[in-house]
Amino acid sequence: MITRENQSNFYDVAMFSEMPEGWASVRLGDGVVADMQPGFACGLNNREGQGIAQLRPMNVSEDGRIDLVNLKYIPESEAHRKERLIQEGDVVFNNTNSPELVGKTAYYDLPEPRAFSNHMTRIRCRLEALDPHFCAIVLHQKWREGYFQSVCNNHVSQSSVSRNVLQNTPILLPPLPEQKRIVTKLDELIPRVNGMKERLGKAETVLKRFRQSVLAAACSGRLTADWREKHPEVEAACRSIQKLKERNRESKLRRDVPTSVDIPEELTEYELPPKWTLESTAALLLNGALIDVKDGNHGSNHPKRSEFSNDGCAFITAAQVKNYRIDYDSAPKVSGEPLKRLRVGFAEIGDAILTHKGSVGRAALNTHPCVLTPQTTYYRCNPEVLDSHYLVYFHSSPQFFLQLAAVMSQTTRDFVPISEQYHMFILLPPLEEQREIVRRVELMFKLADTVEERVAAATTRGEKLTQAIVAKAFRGELVPSEAELARREDRSYESASELLSRIKSERAANQTSQKARRDRH
Repeated sequence: MITRENQSNFYDVAMFSEMPEGWASVRLGDGVVADMQPGFACGLNNREGQGIAQLRPMNVSEDGRIDLVNLKYIPESEAHRKERLIQEGDVVFNNTNSPELVGKTAYYDLPEPRAFSNHMTRIRCRLEALDPHFCAIVLHQKWREGYFQSVCNNHVSQSSVSRNVLQNTPILLPPLPEQKRIVTKLDELIPRVNGMKERLGKAETVLKRFRQSVLAAACSGRLTADWREKHPEVEAACRSIQKLKERNRESKLRRDVPTSVDIPEELTEYELPPKWTLESTAALLLNGALIDVKDGNHGSNHPKRSEFSNDGCAFITAAQVKNYRIDYDSAPKVSGEPLKRLRVGFAEIGDAILTHKGSVGRAALNTHPCVLTPQTTYYRCNPEVLDSHYLVYFHSSPQFFLQLAAVMSQTTRDFVPISEQYHMFILLPPLEEQREIVRRVELMFKLADTVEERVAAATTRGEKLTQAIVAKAFRGELVPSEAELARREDRSYESASELLSRIKSERAANQTSQKARRDRH
């Protein structure tokens, strides 16, 4: 990343130390740009398509393309002058944005003229010196390298690149025919790489569907149908629960747990596999299959923001529960007196954790002692009849999410309180089959994880490949140089330096001629 401290070094050494033959170092203000015009602000905008579209920072993508997915429109009367319009062949530069995004650039290759906001600058190249598509690629690559972040002006909530800074932006300039060959070659190679990356991007959706299909099969009994045939001797789940209930006949009932719950409509016609049972969370609590179900810590004992630290007991929010795991490292920590004040919300190793507020329906197995926030619930299972890991997978399954969705559809936000969770039903196999389900699901998830890792590695290689191709282009190694072709064809050519000298001479001659005309007048 370029910093202000090494900025002058970058100008003089990093870019210009070894130029390909026939190339020249130039700044945009050295005569290769014919016009550089910032846009204009307009508060009379809409998203309904009324008027003329006005390009804004969001309309230049991070891969350097015009993106018209999200457009704002302004009255046509605000853009009646030509200088307020972007036309085909212009370069669109994002002059105001966050420090990380300021400097995004795209070539405008669309036939329809559009307005552009004051956060954008329109660049019109001098076509006999600088190909506009080549200019856009160069500037966008400089954004990728962090150049504009290093030279931008930082304001309270955003950063900007002034016209003066943009005019002083250095680039390496090949002869014009070589610029066009570079653009043609990049237009051939980059879409291939982008196509590969798009296909890799779809893999995440495919893997998510795969995991959901696995859980749907696991929690319906299809995944272990062959296992049941080979193990007819296992005790039915309802029989195991009945034995547990008889042993716990004298246990004290919880007042907040309902003694009877109606089966939800989405499960009334569900065909249970042999020896499976359908039990509500309330029933499992009352008969002892669930030892406890509690949501996280809240109320006056909740730690204040200032009392969190980098060490201590992890304080788990819904954000830490994702991909069937808990991210303990990113969780805020609490220790000392604030931890001693807490009375509830302590989760034990082996508890099944479920998020019930905000991001509802994420589940994971707890592997560290921790404290839960009000966004999460722990389920403490009796290992004689209910495997915690199976419960995690059932809480992640489509069968359980249908029940959650039915509750959330009746509220104005994503929230399923404990009182509603008691009414949720669990499809419960015999304990031995639960463990076999967990084993098989983990094998399939491990396969999915391996594929996911390979996709991530391939995506990273794709990003690096794009950068390598563009870097090779700007080192003069992607296409034959104009100097090389001229020698091969035994002809002369105009180097970029000679072109710049000619442009400079023509500009000086024009200025002299204009001065003479003014003197005569």
